[in-house]
Formats: sequence, C-alpha cells, structure tokens
Amino acid sequence: MNENTVKKYVRKWLENQPEVDQILSEQPLIIGGLITDFITKNRLGEILHIIECKGSVDIGELARGIGQAYQYEYQRRKNKMAQKATTLFICPEDVVQELNMLKVPKNIRVYLVSKSGTLYERKKHPVSKSVEMELQLPRTFYIRDVELNHLKDIIQLIHSMSRKNPEKLSQDEILDAIEKKFPHIAARGYNHLITLRSLELLDDRNLLTPKGYE
Repeated sequence: MNENTVKKYVRKWLENQPEVDQILSEQPLIIGGLITDFITKNRLGEILHIIECKGSVDIGELARGIGQAYQYEYQRRKNKMAQKATTLFICPEDVVQELNMLKVPKNIRVYLVSKSGTLYERKKHPVSKSVEMELQLPRTFYIRDVELNHLKDIIQLIHSMSRKNPEKLSQDEILDAIEKKFPHIAARGYNHLITLRSLELLDDRNLLTPKGYE
C-alpha cells in the first residue's frame, strides 16, 4: 500500500471523527517547522491530531517516519493551540513486523491501516516496552536535522555528564540536558543520539565508546 492510499484512508477516517471540524494537509505546526501530513482542528480552532503517514516501506523509512512524528510532538509544545493534540503515526498493517523492531516514543500513538482501509490502533508489541530498545538501525545514519557541530556539542556534553555518572546515563537525562544547554537543537537532540549510536560513538549505556573519544 503506497503512502497516498494510506492518506486517502486516513482522511476518510478523520471525516468520521465527530470532534473534527477541519482537516488540513501539509501544514506546519510552528513557523518554519516541519510539514505534517495532516492536522485536524475542532470548532474552537484547537488542534486535535498531528499525523505522519507512511506506506509499505522498509524499516529505515519507518524509523524516519517515527522520528518525524517525534519532532511533531516536540514542536506541539510550542503551539498554544496544540497543547492537547494527539500525535499519530499511521502506516499499513503489512509493515507491523518491521514496526515491532522499533521503539516508538510513548507519546506517539500508532494506527494501522488494513487492506480494506480500516484504521485501528496498534497494540504495543512486548519488545517495545523494553528500556533497552532504541529507535535506531545499525549502519543506518539518521542525518535529517543533524548538523556536525551539534554532534560535537552533544558529545562534549555527554562526556561531562559521564564524569558524574560513569556507570550509565538515561536517554531522558541526556535529552533534558541538551534541551537546557542547546535549545536550538531540534527535538532535544533525539535524532543526534540515534546517529551517534549508528556511528558506534555511543554505547547501550548512553556512554561514549572509545570511538567517541577519538
């Protein structure tokens, strides 16, 4: 199922949601922000849904789509009309096996589209609850919105943090520190951490590897 077909079924589903008054396609959440596939609003103009769609794609494209949805979630907090909005990632049910190999951020709801065009919410796969799983693919570099100077800044920050916690750092702890020290870095550096892991500069304890110190 291609992405346009998914979008067709998503629009039809949205048209049947009683609280939805407007369905807007290809709209940014904030000025200069990423372009969403769909945004819905109620009669008060409040944003209800922020949606990213993917077709029957490979695991790398699914990872990019989830990353895109995560950035919507980050940008949502900067739009006063989107504070209660739900971020959705929607894809065909025939990619669920690949989807189960990825960790979806807890604030993003995943809906699957059946062959007949029915949408239903995906139940979390058991592995997606593991704190060890991360949204990453070996040798797949998640470069979108990643600048090399930002990677350098984040590496230096992680090095500084690891002096106080040499055993392990949590991802949330790092993301919070990035947001505080480098507010200009997109999505609190989420994609940058994926890239660092893909390059084997960051290990599963979120500490720098020997390569990370080179």
